[in-house]
Amino acid sequence: MGSCNSTLSLDAACGEAAEETYGVFEVGGEKSSHLSPALRWGANAVDGVPAPPPSFDEEGNGTVWAMVAACVRKHGPRPCVGWRALLKREMEGKFEKLTLGDYEWWTYDEFGKSIADLSSGLPVCKGDCVLIFAETQRDWFVTALACFRVGCTVVTAYATLGEEGVTTALGQTNAKVCVCDAKLLKILASAKSLPRTLKHVITIGDASSELKGFETETIRELVAKGAETPKDEVPVEPSDVALIMYTSGTTGTSKGVVITQNNLVAHTMSFKGAVSDLTRDDVHLAYLPLAHIMEFCIELWCLSAGGSMGYGSPHTLTDTGVKLQKGCRGDAPLLRPTCMLFAPAVLDKVYAAVMRKIDGSSTKEFLFGLALEAGKRRYAQGLAGAGPIWDALLMKKIQALVGGRLRYSASGSAPLSPEIQVFMQTCFNSIFRQGYGCTEGGTCIGRTADNTLGQVGPPSPATFVRLRDWEEGGYLNADISNPKIGRRRGEILLGGPTICAGYWVDKKRPDPEIVKKNADDFVTISGVRYFCTGDIGEFDERGRLRIVDRKKDLFKGATGEYVALIKVEAALKLSKYVELPVVYGKTGAKGVVALVCPQMHAIEELKRAVGLHDVPYGPELCKRPEIVSAVSDALKKQCKDYGLLPFETPLAYALVVAPDGSPALTPDNGLLTSTMKVKRPIVTKAFQADLDAAYATVTD
Repeated sequence: MGSCNSTLSLDAACGEAAEETYGVFEVGGEKSSHLSPALRWGANAVDGVPAPPPSFDEEGNGTVWAMVAACVRKHGPRPCVGWRALLKREMEGKFEKLTLGDYEWWTYDEFGKSIADLSSGLPVCKGDCVLIFAETQRDWFVTALACFRVGCTVVTAYATLGEEGVTTALGQTNAKVCVCDAKLLKILASAKSLPRTLKHVITIGDASSELKGFETETIRELVAKGAETPKDEVPVEPSDVALIMYTSGTTGTSKGVVITQNNLVAHTMSFKGAVSDLTRDDVHLAYLPLAHIMEFCIELWCLSAGGSMGYGSPHTLTDTGVKLQKGCRGDAPLLRPTCMLFAPAVLDKVYAAVMRKIDGSSTKEFLFGLALEAGKRRYAQGLAGAGPIWDALLMKKIQALVGGRLRYSASGSAPLSPEIQVFMQTCFNSIFRQGYGCTEGGTCIGRTADNTLGQVGPPSPATFVRLRDWEEGGYLNADISNPKIGRRRGEILLGGPTICAGYWVDKKRPDPEIVKKNADDFVTISGVRYFCTGDIGEFDERGRLRIVDRKKDLFKGATGEYVALIKVEAALKLSKYVELPVVYGKTGAKGVVALVCPQMHAIEELKRAVGLHDVPYGPELCKRPEIVSAVSDALKKQCKDYGLLPFETPLAYALVVAPDGSPALTPDNGLLTSTMKVKRPIVTKAFQADLDAAYATVTD
């Protein structure tokens, strides 16, 4: 890279100046004005020149197993991995209810031996692809690391992808082995065409039935076999492929992201450098999909720091988890984690649930409002929580939901509204930060000492960030000279050693669309490989990144004004009537309309208020004029209170639910990704009649 242009300093959240370097703008690459200089992490800068991005761990290891093996040697007797045994599974009608035991633990030594034994028992050779089709759990992670130990590539598929996703992942990669959750075997068995290369099916848990035509064994059997006939680890290069992560994407097209061994090590060390105040005494609650890069790398970070992690499930996290048998404790109250990751969609539901409980009780609502205001004041001072008195009066019960000792939490994968970020930090008395990144690589994360809202922090140590002009949307680097804007703006390009090798292409049956994406979505500038995200961002005065838009999520109305759909959706999510909004703009229309997946409890209360006692919850109720009118009025006020301009406020709303009253948009019906992102084009097509009907109600 070229010479340093300027160094940006970070002021501590309390207002005191900090010596720490926050970020470094580097000059280099394309000189044209359409591309910003690269923004780099500068915490280790010497004389204004940033340190090289981390590609190896502290001992010089550039592959995952070498890094993990070093952790096992270093932290041998310390607690490493915890899990809960399934004591009983019962069915209550159509719903599964589980009784789980207390947490059991492996030390680092036991964890390492289990990996070595499993890798010795696996029916694989170096270079084979192994598909893991299972929910997040101990044996998922052990299997992945066992594969790395013997030089295999792990192919990941979300447990919610269904038979088509599994067939695609198996067929494109020619996987020889599939490690499958026993309860997901029926999906594998129902797949219409499985590749001839698939020879072995290994089950996590005991299989109730065997798959015809395949050799079937359990993880437990392979561990026992490997313990009797141990095998040496296989040499692996940093450039070898570690993961092919299949992601459904918001357009619905599945694609496999090719991630190398060194990509994963760089990710791990980069996060460790960005969040350096987490220690070996921290306990991570692992429940998000391991088929997602964020959870996978956080678990690697936990090992590298010598910390502990306990596995849980989104359906058993709290004492009121929908899959827990009555009286059984939740994962979080038992584990009492100090750090957790959250998907924004989960936080939206937590916010709605808490606000719903205080709604209608004047005393509780008044007191809780005072506590939130205290939390906002403390947040502005760089502090967490509402204060000791409010904690004792109100917040302890909320904090107990996740064990009562949470001190660091973060969210990623989608934007989070400032209100919810303050709300979470206040209620849980825990530092709460937003992160940003892609399966394809590159991350930013808010610094623990920086409470500033609306930003995702500076680049992590292994990440370069550039902004590329997007003239069509009106986002330019030249905006820094515009007195009304004063900041560089453009499409976010993420670069550095975490950036993947591209999308997997089956050489025998190449997909032209994937080949084109490999050509269009990755560029090399000054020797640094970048991924073109399609997200629109801006740098603030301290070198922090703000996500302001997305190229595919921008609507230009008939008046020429642009509407950022995600901005409008962020406003609507704060309403008690909204579980999930989807904002849509029709070509040539003067404004946008919104599909609303409603909060059932709020609509049930509203129907009683407007005298519709006998109408059951479902599509009929949600189309009644009295309901639509009342919700529309509330949402218009919500948009105004949020600060949306008139041209940004939806012109009309359509409430949508499934015929049986369940949510209209879920990962199971293919309208949300596995990380709860809206598949906007598919949703638009599925609900085109509702959108057209909403526009039909608009009068000039």
